[in-house]
Amino acid sequence: MIDANSYTLTNIQKQHLRESSIGKVASGAGVSLLEAGFQVDELARRLFASSSPFLVIDNLPVESLDGKWSVGPTPITSFVLTALLDALNLTVFGYRQEKGGALYHDLHPIPGAEQTYSNAGRVPFSLHTENPYLPRAARPTVLAIAGINNDSNTETLVVPVARITEQMPADIRAALEREEFTFRQSDSFQLNGYDVHRRNTAILCKRDGFDEFRWAITNRESTAQGADAIEWVKAMYEDVSTRVAVQPGQALVFNNHRCLHGRGPVEGRRWMKRVYGIDKTTLLDSNQLIDVWATLADPSIDHSF
Repeated sequence: MIDANSYTLTNIQKQHLRESSIGKVASGAGVSLLEAGFQVDELARRLFASSSPFLVIDNLPVESLDGKWSVGPTPITSFVLTALLDALNLTVFGYRQEKGGALYHDLHPIPGAEQTYSNAGRVPFSLHTENPYLPRAARPTVLAIAGINNDSNTETLVVPVARITEQMPADIRAALEREEFTFRQSDSFQLNGYDVHRRNTAILCKRDGFDEFRWAITNRESTAQGADAIEWVKAMYEDVSTRVAVQPGQALVFNNHRCLHGRGPVEGRRWMKRVYGIDKTTLLDSNQLIDVWATLADPSIDHSF
């Protein structure tokens, strides 16, 4: 059984996934997990029907690196991540304006970007939800991050929104539910020098019986009550976070609407692979990409949260 937010594959399951990654098309990758006896239903329940919607999966197949490794193709890890999302009936996707439209993101320090608050930096990366400046329909449903190297033993932080709101005073909740906050686009997006701001939106809402956050590294507010509410969250959210130093052969999978995530300082070598998963949507083009400009201009999308 999946228990305590962790699951370890048997060596037989691991070998089956490794063998399946050879020459198998990504569109049917999820079948490999089912064939291996992976508890997909329990994973789905954890991510979509629990108040603690994240899971650390251990003993996954992964590329073998020597001491002189450099960032490059990762067919095994990419297949495993695809299989996890495919089994959940989610589509691996990307954004036309982010990372050149890549579907699989290499997360590692980049020379010249060490001091940036991004997945290319070495400084701590504050807790956030992914791409909160976009409407919910265009944000990732699930993120999956797999370890390839973590010599730095850097911790990834993840905190379910429910851990925050269960301690939240009523006045703080009321302030966060008011449509008075502003989010700017993430720095990883290439928007030709433009800044995109989503104004007059809430940080907190309840959907399908669960609390959800729309939370950026920097959140701007328009009232003193909003500022106090933001500071209340910042003062406590790291204390209730789970810290996971994702190692080679491990993956951290979480619901992006119901969890915040961040990263500690990177003091050494580190290489993670990340994918976004999204529910069935008409926003994807034939290359599994969402166009930011088209999305922001689409009147048929709910832009309220």
